[in-house]
Amino acid sequence: MFESMYSMRNGKVLTIEALADSTVFPNPYAIYASGFWKCSEEIILKTEESLQFRLPGQLRSYYAEIGVGTVRGHDDAISFSFNNVLIPTHIPELINGTCGWMAPYTQIEPEVVPFFERDVDLFFCIKPKSANPNAVHWMWGEKICDSLNEFFNRIAGDPSWPNPSGF
Repeated sequence: MFESMYSMRNGKVLTIEALADSTVFPNPYAIYASGFWKCSEEIILKTEESLQFRLPGQLRSYYAEIGVGTVRGHDDAISFSFNNVLIPTHIPELINGTCGWMAPYTQIEPEVVPFFERDVDLFFCIKPKSANPNAVHWMWGEKICDSLNEFFNRIAGDPSWPNPSGF
């Protein structure tokens, strides 16, 4: 489903054990900087258990097929807080304000689920309980794509797309 992202995968699988091992990944940016890691089913299920609902189908598929990492162009330098597909287990922590790397001023609106860090504490989100749970929105509500598939196809083609109004 997410063929435009296949070239970014590194073939490794992120597991709960690897994620918990601080010698392997001392911080989330070590994961993001090392290519895309498919997410184990265990990580997806742990996230859903924490959220108390199932992730929409396209996001589940994305995590299983492609995973977590940083979307960047061929000439882009590694940036530690730009275009990161979030580690699923960080999503509930962001929503409830307990994520260790989240800035204290960041507020996640009710009924939205951040999945992509565009820039420091600036997120793309989905609304899993809406009529279109796979549509992508800015964290403050503006819809930018009708599906995750469309979102990832566009961002893979141009990692600087889109910027919020006024940027």
